[in-house]
Amino acid sequence: MRTRPLAAILCCVVVISFFLSPPYQAYRRLPQQVRAFPGQEVELDIGLPLPVRLDVGDSGLLQWREAPGGAIPTSYVLQAVRSGEAEVEIRLFGAIPLRRIHVQVLPRVGLVPGGQSVGVLLHSRGVLVTGLGVVTDAEGRRHRPAERAGLRPGDVLLAVDGQPVDTELEVEELIQEAGRERREMRMQVKRGSRTLTVRLRPVRCGETGRYRVGLYIRDGACGVGTLTFWHPNSLVYGALGHVVADAATSFPLEVGEGRIVRARVSGIQQGRRGHPGEKIGVFVHDLDVIGTIDKNTPFGIFGRLFREPEGLYREPLPVALARQVREGPAQMVTVVEGDRCEVFDVVVERALPQKRPAAKGLVIRVTDADLLARTGGIVQGMSGSPLIQGGMIIGAVTHVFLNDPTRGYGVYAEWMLEACGLLSGSYQPEARAVMSTNCRKAYPLSTDCAAGSSRYSVESLVAHHGRRGGWAALDQDQADGR
Repeated sequence: MRTRPLAAILCCVVVISFFLSPPYQAYRRLPQQVRAFPGQEVELDIGLPLPVRLDVGDSGLLQWREAPGGAIPTSYVLQAVRSGEAEVEIRLFGAIPLRRIHVQVLPRVGLVPGGQSVGVLLHSRGVLVTGLGVVTDAEGRRHRPAERAGLRPGDVLLAVDGQPVDTELEVEELIQEAGRERREMRMQVKRGSRTLTVRLRPVRCGETGRYRVGLYIRDGACGVGTLTFWHPNSLVYGALGHVVADAATSFPLEVGEGRIVRARVSGIQQGRRGHPGEKIGVFVHDLDVIGTIDKNTPFGIFGRLFREPEGLYREPLPVALARQVREGPAQMVTVVEGDRCEVFDVVVERALPQKRPAAKGLVIRVTDADLLARTGGIVQGMSGSPLIQGGMIIGAVTHVFLNDPTRGYGVYAEWMLEACGLLSGSYQPEARAVMSTNCRKAYPLSTDCAAGSSRYSVESLVAHHGRRGGWAALDQDQADGR
């Protein structure tokens, strides 16, 4: 009878040992999807010391061979021949299906590295609710119309009393009209993927004499960032490497229409431990518009340039897929003074294996003595600065560590290309038709923004509160360094 427990224990040990064994772990790490460009090779470590055959179909997209090794190979090499998609089935003994892998052979993409500073003028689709407030009437009574109606920070106002709204001024005028007529007003609101209607009644403010509903709203953003790359044939560009989000709510701004303009760096505030530095930038006078903003995604803003920008690079470089990036030396292209792009040495300390699009895939450290002396390391405003390794664009800088300004995060270029559609060769704008080139008409913000005469913290990507306030940072580009 004692043999049964021993046999059970032995069986458990054998099973656990099998699942923890290197061959099985190698098999588990086999990807479900692989990407490659024509001519590239992908090594698949099967891990099992048993006869295996790869069925690549008869499409002619792929070829395979055994990797050099022992008598029974455990690794195999896929070679991409031409663009397209195929299924690869791994069969044990040539008959028993083990794993199916979807292979995408992508058209080759060559991009010109950027590094230039650009002014960002972004107008949201609808009007974003950034906060809720209290309205005090002439008798001193406190009212919360918006809060009682169920509105929340992050909601987007699409229409008021049946009229579509895109600016703070439009919302304010409709509130005053409803207040004067002493009637209830209807607001159509987008909350996530849902659209709902709320009703509320304006209250006359005892201090100003104007009607209010207790809402803080925002309709756009204005600031300076860094161009990452541009495509020489379509003039599609990518910049920033991260989403433009509202500082008060952390909700991304949904693009209604937008432009990028030329900008220059007028100064540097050096970074130190616990206090990230920043570039101080200005828009170039006369608003030299150079492109549209069509998309605001977790991996940057994207649009089309009206002309080729001036920079260090005139010829395109190949793009590295995430799996091709290696830990080790690299270069970063950015502007530290004026509008001149410079190349600085960095090290990729960690290249995290990411099978699907995600932020912060790279950890980088500045090693360039000149850049460390001038900026203290990575500063706010370097977001979007392209990273180059082995003659390929591998990604862009996105965040600086709060506890160590010499280090920061980056995003893989592959995810930026996938976000904008260049990876599949189908760029589809999400914004409305391109806005007027007259910034004053298109953006009811401040005349300083239109004149290009004011200073802005580069990459603070500020948002304007109209007549009620000043500028508030949208994205501080900071990471805690964990």
